[in-house]
Amino acid sequence: MADEQVRKEEGASHEDEVGETGCFTPALSPFAPSAPVKRGEGETFPAPQQGSASNRFEGSLRESFGEFSLEWWQSYHSIAQWQAEAPAVIWFWIPAAAWAVGGLVRSRRQRRRVVAQTFPSAGGGDFPVASFPRGAGAEGLGDGEAGKPEHGTGKSREPAGLETGATAAPGGKSKLRRHEIVLRWLAAMLATGAAAETALHLIPPRFPISDKTLALARRFSVQPKERADFETLAARPIWSGQKLQTLLDHVELAGYNRELINWKLDDGLYRDYVLSPVITSEAGEQLNWRRPLWEEFYPRIRHEASPADAAGIVVRHLRERVTVILRPDLPQAIPDILLRQLTDRAGFEIIYVAALRSVGVPARSSGTGEVEIFADGKWQAAPRPVIFDN
Repeated sequence: MADEQVRKEEGASHEDEVGETGCFTPALSPFAPSAPVKRGEGETFPAPQQGSASNRFEGSLRESFGEFSLEWWQSYHSIAQWQAEAPAVIWFWIPAAAWAVGGLVRSRRQRRRVVAQTFPSAGGGDFPVASFPRGAGAEGLGDGEAGKPEHGTGKSREPAGLETGATAAPGGKSKLRRHEIVLRWLAAMLATGAAAETALHLIPPRFPISDKTLALARRFSVQPKERADFETLAARPIWSGQKLQTLLDHVELAGYNRELINWKLDDGLYRDYVLSPVITSEAGEQLNWRRPLWEEFYPRIRHEASPADAAGIVVRHLRERVTVILRPDLPQAIPDILLRQLTDRAGFEIIYVAALRSVGVPARSSGTGEVEIFADGKWQAAPRPVIFDN
């Protein structure tokens, strides 16, 4: 009888833990208040309070894993963050380059030493091919044999330098002819011009946007077909403190992507909801997001025929890359979200709009915070991740 009474009590306790849906719900659910949880002798953690989603999430972590779980989320590092904090590869190239240069220097010194021992008259330099006067002794030739023709050939046995007419300079080095000097000067001028043009393409984009850097970009960096988009973005008052490279990336990649996608966009829609880098219109918004998002998402949508199909692929892959949790103080700037791969719901909506624009899908955030895309001739709700629907 006692055993039956115990089984009935256990069954009643178990029934209390089963919700109306028939699914097992832990007694210490993050969505319902409960008594303090005992973890050991004299050690308790406070139960979650019914209130904000952040408090319920924190309470759930406390109940499941204890204080360690909260510390783990606060110190979470994504793979991208570990890669960003790794030393630059140049610090690995420098020792290798130093070793290679040292090897070349040692090899050259050794070669000069061998030449100096073999041909003392060369003074330790390279073998002077034109240093033998006519009739003088040479390696392998007897005295007076250098100017004689070989038997049966009619060819002189003089060194090659004398046959071609090269003249010897003091110290055993041959003089350069006029055409050789001209060619070397021409090569030096071409190299200088190439270096200057490369510097104009690489150095100004690293500086903040100003009238001078914009003028350099108009003259050297912007192609004629990109001029209208460049002037459209440059006229907007959003570039304070931004680098010129950010503006150039938006102009170049948005225009290039427009040529690749399989749907057409009119100019107004394209410039306001694809080319524009502004998502939240907040002061200090970070705008350098297009290149990493385009490189991440375009290969996955390149075969899609409509914006709606492309948006579905974007949201699925984005949800796989970015973890959405209910905690305060999570990054909402797009570069920070990409780096930590962690954000809240509002941050996910922001990066979702940016990812859609990066692949040519006109997108915006509605007044209620939902993402909308322009497809089939009208604005409509964008595909949503399953976790938001639940």
